[in-house]
Amino acid sequence: MKRYFFTTILILSSFFLSLCGKKGPIYPPEIKIPNIVEAFKAIQRDDIIILTWRNPATYIDGSPITEIAEVKFWVMEEILEEGITLESVSKEVFSEKARILKSIPAEEFSVYKTVKEDETVEYNYMHHFKLKDFEKKRLTLAVKIIDARGKYSDLSDFIYLEPKEAPMPPRGLSFEVYENKIELKWKPPEKTVVRSIASDLIICYCSYCSFLSIFPISLPGYRIDGYNIYRLTEGKEPERRNSSIIKDIYFDDKQFTFGSRYIYFVRASAAGISPLLESVDSDTIEVIPRDTFPPVPPKELSAVAGDSFITLIWESNQEKDLAGYKIWRKSQGETKYRLITPEVVESNSYMDSQVKDNIRYEYVITACDTSGNESKKSQPLSLVMTGDSHEDLPL
Repeated sequence: MKRYFFTTILILSSFFLSLCGKKGPIYPPEIKIPNIVEAFKAIQRDDIIILTWRNPATYIDGSPITEIAEVKFWVMEEILEEGITLESVSKEVFSEKARILKSIPAEEFSVYKTVKEDETVEYNYMHHFKLKDFEKKRLTLAVKIIDARGKYSDLSDFIYLEPKEAPMPPRGLSFEVYENKIELKWKPPEKTVVRSIASDLIICYCSYCSFLSIFPISLPGYRIDGYNIYRLTEGKEPERRNSSIIKDIYFDDKQFTFGSRYIYFVRASAAGISPLLESVDSDTIEVIPRDTFPPVPPKELSAVAGDSFITLIWESNQEKDLAGYKIWRKSQGETKYRLITPEVVESNSYMDSQVKDNIRYEYVITACDTSGNESKKSQPLSLVMTGDSHEDLPL
């Protein structure tokens, strides 16, 4: 019996020991792939292609990227033929035919880094080119990043760009500051056709009056679709103020702060959507808006009298920069109002305890803002204290 017991124990021990050393399935090591570059955009400005992007912050599994080693831009060129529309490019065709346009190592990132007004970090690379090298071509652009371990992200979204002759810049930029906006105005470019050659002219001859007429033809790419307005705030990069192209020759910038310094300029654009085709900058103007706009006069002034005091009540002003109110009083026999509140009153009521019976008092209120602007006087209120009663006499 003992022998059978020990044999059983030995078999069970061997079984459990074999389980301890049993190996599970073998999985390949996880490979972290960076997310694609974000907000990839292109603008043609005269003979410069500006590429804008934001580096990804995470891998595709959501873990943070600790270091980006390099950014690479690729370009693929295709010939544009009249009457033939080019189709979208596949990733396979692009990978086969594209060439590297620019490689930017991490140590050079600071050269291309910009901080927008909302503190967003972007990067801008300016690629200079000769128009004759890209005329009648479509460029397909894409970008990848490489992390410190040499792992590439996938290609970004493609940008299709057809370089053209850029329009001339606007002129005569001016401004006017209002209480709730900075109004910018400008004049169109002097010319929308920036070159004139014999093949671009129509020559008409009238045999009856022997008059020769020459008409220039506007070549493709010279049309102006509208304008883009840019503002430079101290310590920031220029930022476009309009969300869509401006067809008029004026723009109201309603997002500003009195006392801040802004630099504005305008660019003519021959493309209303991305990729933009813009002129060079117009002349710049500096704007430091000053608050010279007083509040509106207080309204609905009324009074409640008590025993040797008068309480004034009025409708509250709605200005965002309102500092308070000043109370002015003119006693019977006086010709001018006297200020009876050395400090501004922040509430919309005031109790005057320096009054006497049987004397007529006349009150007006003014509103003041935080910039020191004071409104005109309110409509006056006349009141006579007669013992325990009084008489309101609005003028």
